Amino acid sequence: MRRLAAFVAPYWLYLVGGFVCLVLVTVAHLFVPWYVGYTIDAIDRTNSLTVLNSAALVILGAYALRSVFQFGQLSFSNFLGHRVIADLRHRLFERVQRWSLDRFASWTSGDLVARSVQDTQVVHTTLLVGI
Repeated sequence: MRRLAAFVAPYWLYLVGGFVCLVLVTVAHLFVPWYVGYTIDAIDRTNSLTVLNSAALVILGAYALRSVFQFGQLSFSNFLGHRVIADLRHRLFERVQRWSLDRFASWTSGDLVARSVQDTQVVHTTLLVGI
């Protein structure tokens, strides 16, 4: 994880933005049940169903905000994941170019490319899904 953190460090703003959006999605998600309970209490106190009109608009607004923040969370995390993997692959192929010709005698280029793509895909999946 320490090595991976070195690749994530240049994109720390996207990481922070993703976490901020994650917190705001959670707050918007938890707001709706709280507000429904508040609305039920208001209906019980006033014995009027006109409170439901404003409650419906507030809940609709909360879900709209949650969708915007969720879009931001997914955008930040996808951008971060793709950039980190692109940098990782770039560094990997820079290193391969410095190998001696003797090393290519035991490794075929197809094996090298297949293995590097598969390994970076595992890191990509871990980065996007795990975090």
